[in-house]
Amino acid sequence: MEAGLAISPAQGAEAGGAFGSFRARTKAPSRAVLASNMRRFAPHEAVFREGDMASALYQVTQGAVMVLRTLSGGRRQILDIAGPGRLIGLTSAKTHDCSAIALKGVVVEICDIEKNAPRHGRHLATAMFDEIHRLRDLATALGRKTAAERLASFLLALTGDDAASPVEMVLPVSRQEIADHLGLAIETVCRNFTMMKRKGLVQLEGNYGLTICDLDALRQIAHGAAADELADGRLARRA
Repeated sequence: MEAGLAISPAQGAEAGGAFGSFRARTKAPSRAVLASNMRRFAPHEAVFREGDMASALYQVTQGAVMVLRTLSGGRRQILDIAGPGRLIGLTSAKTHDCSAIALKGVVVEICDIEKNAPRHGRHLATAMFDEIHRLRDLATALGRKTAAERLASFLLALTGDDAASPVEMVLPVSRQEIADHLGLAIETVCRNFTMMKRKGLVQLEGNYGLTICDLDALRQIAHGAAADELADGRLARRA
């Protein structure tokens, strides 16, 4: 995926412990864009919901936020997981067409669009183009990638461009939330984590602690070259 979240070495295995610190992989918009008002959100609290008036933009300064749409029957599609430096709430409509839910330790800066957008058009344009790229990547993953390719792409998006094996992290979301993001059943996500663990590509610690042992192998899977070998147990670890 083009953009995502880089995570510092894990400080604990469960979400109840401290998350690793997040940083935007793409250039973060100027903090002046959202210098109007800062607010802290509790876990699972809504930053905004579908149908709310879209009169502000939100820049995540701490923690992570899920951006999602809710469907009938309680189904949901997690569209994005935004960490520090990321702008959320971008829309051309008068109301939000998705919801943003805080994960843990979330602080955002809130900016009135009408007062600030004219002065920060370039930063807003960059944020919008980045979002287009992320949604294109998600559409490709949901439409054409296998379950293993989707999970590998998701993990790579969390590592940062300059990462080198091994990479320790605390996942910002649960297995169910990963499933809702990747359009998979939770059993499929768990099965592919187990498969990657068995092949020595990752190590798992509890529900949230994870170490990526072989980034090159994950890149092969994400690009489709090694998905069959992974499923058949023939994927060779690189030295």
